[in-house]
Amino acid sequence: MKNIIILNLTRMGDLIQSTALFKKIKLTYPESRVKLVISKEFAEISPFIPYVDEVKPIDVTGLSEILKANNFEFTLDVLKSLNVIFDG
Repeated sequence: MKNIIILNLTRMGDLIQSTALFKKIKLTYPESRVKLVISKEFAEISPFIPYVDEVKPIDVTGLSEILKANNFEFTLDVLKSLNVIFDG
């Protein structure tokens, strides 16, 4: 099973417009688990986002400093420092 993590940390409109992408992923990879990382500001709408198996709202405060310390590479270490941990 593929775990696909999608980061959408900026705008609610972008998140809503991404629904077509989530659907296409699920149609192309039906066995996949789509995991969505969003800004905690969007947590309230997350139950209404279809085709996503799991949502992780995070506090993006300090994200720019974390990325700067990591040479602006969004790595697994950056996700761990933001407490982005998924089950399975």
